Amino acid sequence: MIISDTHKYVYIGIPRTGSKSMNHWLLEHFDGRWHGGHHDYDVPQEAAEYLVFTVVRNPYDRAASGHFAVCWDEQGVLTEQELGPCESEQERLRKFRAILKTREKQQQREIPQQSAVPLDERIRESA
Repeated sequence: MIISDTHKYVYIGIPRTGSKSMNHWLLEHFDGRWHGGHHDYDVPQEAAEYLVFTVVRNPYDRAASGHFAVCWDEQGVLTEQELGPCESEQERLRKFRAILKTREKQQQREIPQQSAVPLDERIRESA
């Protein structure tokens, strides 16, 4: 989470939405400071009146990004360790579809994006 007391904003980063890039940009250009962890969702009381915002992403793109990210190393090369030596692209897609259909428990990085930013009365009244 990035907070700026000067500009009175709170940015809540949601995993797999470009949040690391946004964090760096806000820290560098808009007087931001770290508060809590990278994906902390609890706005501190001293910033309760600040503008709270986030960035969202198409849920299917986000799920695909999270699923396939574990298959690539830092140089953008597929890793045999993650894929297995003979796994085809078709097999990976089949597994991904099955995961989307059967997921019962969600990991932190896969929470619904709207869960990250709590709606307060000001937002509810304007909707």
